[in-house]
Amino acid sequence: MNHEIRKIILKELKIIGLMFVLFYLMFQIHYYKENLFIILKIAIAHFYLFIIPGYSLCLMFYDKIERLDRLVLGIGVGYGLQPFLLYAINDITRINVMRYNIYVSGALIMIGVLMLKYTILDKK
Repeated sequence: MNHEIRKIILKELKIIGLMFVLFYLMFQIHYYKENLFIILKIAIAHFYLFIIPGYSLCLMFYDKIERLDRLVLGIGVGYGLQPFLLYAINDITRINVMRYNIYVSGALIMIGVLMLKYTILDKK
């Protein structure tokens, strides 16, 4: 069971790595006058804060939705859900959590992987 989850995650990480390279090249073309490390920093930030959390939340549907559809849906979910959660937590607790967006993204990634695990357990 854990081997199956690990196999799925490694396959998905290869796709995410390929998408990162394409995303980086897109940023490199758009910001051609900027330094290499600045563009790399922007691309890594977009991927960690928005794309990977949204994609990991969509892993729950790995057997129902094709990979490209999951990627497009995950990008939309990531860019929509993470800022909404930050705003909601900030509004409810009255604590400025905008500087803690790294932790919210990490929590969303963990929730997505756990949802994948329980989806596979329910399937068995």
